[in-house]
Amino acid sequence: MHPENRLTADVADALRRLDALPPGARRREAADALLDRVRGRDVHDELWVRMHVIDAGHGLPQRVADLEHVTWMLDRVEAAEADDAERLAVLWRAKCALDTMLATPACGLDAVEQLADRAERLATAAGLSTRSIALVRARCAGERGDAAAADLLLAAAAALPVDALADCPTCEAREVALVRVRSDRGRGVADLRRAVDAPRACHQEPRMSFGLLHALAARGGDEALARWASRRGRPAVLAWFDRGEDAPAAAAGHVVGLALRGRRRAAGRRALVLAGHPTFSGHDLEAYLLSSAVACALHRAPGSPGARPLPEAVEDLRRTAAARAHALAEAFDARSGTRHRRDELAELLAPPA
Repeated sequence: MHPENRLTADVADALRRLDALPPGARRREAADALLDRVRGRDVHDELWVRMHVIDAGHGLPQRVADLEHVTWMLDRVEAAEADDAERLAVLWRAKCALDTMLATPACGLDAVEQLADRAERLATAAGLSTRSIALVRARCAGERGDAAAADLLLAAAAALPVDALADCPTCEAREVALVRVRSDRGRGVADLRRAVDAPRACHQEPRMSFGLLHALAARGGDEALARWASRRGRPAVLAWFDRGEDAPAAAAGHVVGLALRGRRRAAGRRALVLAGHPTFSGHDLEAYLLSSAVACALHRAPGSPGARPLPEAVEDLRRTAAARAHALAEAFDARSGTRHRRDELAELLAPPA
C-alpha cells in the first residue's frame, strides 16, 4: 500500500504490522498510537500513517475527526511535499471524506462544497479528472431538494472522463440513482435497476445496489421487481448476515424489502442481527439506514392485534431504533432544509396494511 523507499525503516515495519491486523477498533487504536509517535518527524512517514489511521476505521462508525487528517494531507499536497503516488492516495481519501461529510448531518452542505472546491483544484492541477467530485456537487443539490440543479450537475459529471480517481461504475450509477429517486422515484428505481448490471470494480457491489433496489421496489409496491432484486441479490446480501461483511446498508435494504413485502418473521430475525452492528449506534447515514430498517421490521413483526405481543426486550429495541431513526431523520432534514428523511421514515413506519 505504501512505497517503503519513502519511509523510515521503523515506520515501514510498524505499517506492515498494522496491515496484518483486521479492520476494527484494535487496528484503529494501534494506528492512532503510531501517529502519536511519528507526528512532526517526517512528512512522508506522517502522511502514510495518517492514511492508515483513516483506513483503520473501515467498518466502524465514521469519525468526523478524521477530516482533520485529510486537511493536513491536502496541505502537504498544496505545499508540493507529496509525490505523484501520494497525491493520488490523498485525493482518494479526500473523496472518501466528502462521502463521510455527506453522511454526517453535523457537517453542513456548504462545508462539503468547500472541500470539494479544494479537492477539485488539486485534482485539476495534477491532471486528474474531477468526475467523482462533480458527482458530489450533484448529491449536494439533491440533498437540498433542487432536482433541476441536480440533473444539470449529473449531466456535467457524466461528461467528464473516467480515470484513476473515478468511482466504481456501479457505485457511481448507484449514487446517480439515489440523487434522482428523491424527486422521481420511478426514474431513480429504473437507474438503480441498470446500476446492478454495470461493470463492477469494488467489493461493495452488487450487494449495495441489490439491497437498495429491493427496498425501493417494495416501497413502490412493485412486487415483481422487489422479488427479482431479492432473489438476485440474496447470495451477496446474506453473506453480510452470515459473515458480518462490509456494506450493512445493503443488509438494511434487504430487511426493509422483506418487511414491506409481508415477510415479517424473516425481517424481524434479520433486524435483530442488524441491531448488533457497530454503526447501529452511530450518528450518520448508515446509522439512520440501520435504525430505520430495524424499526420498520419490528414495527411489522408478529405482535399486531390478534398475534402474540413482541417480547419486552424486542419491544424496547423497536422503540430505541425508532427514536434514533427519528432523531437522525430530523438532523438530516434540518441540514438540507427538506422533509425527505422524515417523509421516508413515516412511510416505513406506517401501519401495516
